[in-house]
Amino acid sequence: MRPEGSLTYWVPERLRQGFCGVGRAAQALVELEPVNAQARKAFSRQREKMERRRKPHLDRRGAVIQSVPGFWANVIANHPQMSALITDEDEDMLSYMVSLEVEEEKHPVHLCKIMLFFRSNPYFQNKVITKEYLVNITEYRASHS
Repeated sequence: MRPEGSLTYWVPERLRQGFCGVGRAAQALVELEPVNAQARKAFSRQREKMERRRKPHLDRRGAVIQSVPGFWANVIANHPQMSALITDEDEDMLSYMVSLEVEEEKHPVHLCKIMLFFRSNPYFQNKVITKEYLVNITEYRASHS
C-alpha cells in the first residue's frame, strides 16, 4: 500500500508517468546551481576589476566638475523631470553643491546610497547629505536619510 501523503497515493499512474519530466527538470536545476554560483562569483570579480579601472577616470571627471561653478544646479535645473520640482530657492541651494556620489552595495541587501556634497552655505550646516535606498526586484523604498 502506498503512503497517504505520497505523490503516488494521490496521483493516478498515467499522470505520474508525466512527472518523470518534472523530476528531470528539477534535477537539471540542482545541477545548474553550482554553475550559477560560479558565474555570480566571476561576474562579481569582473565588475570589481572594471570599477578599479574606471575609478581614476571618474575621479578626474569629478575634479573637472567641481571646478565648474554651479554645475550641479545647472544640471538639475535643466533635467526634464527635476526642473518641474525645484524652486528658485532650491536652485540657489544647489549652487553650493560641489559633488554627487552614488555607492551601490549588493550584499547582504541591494543598497543604493546617494551622497550630495556641499560647500559652506546659508541653508544648512551639513557638508554631506546622504539618502539611502533599499532596492529589491519589485520596488525601491527609502531606508535612511
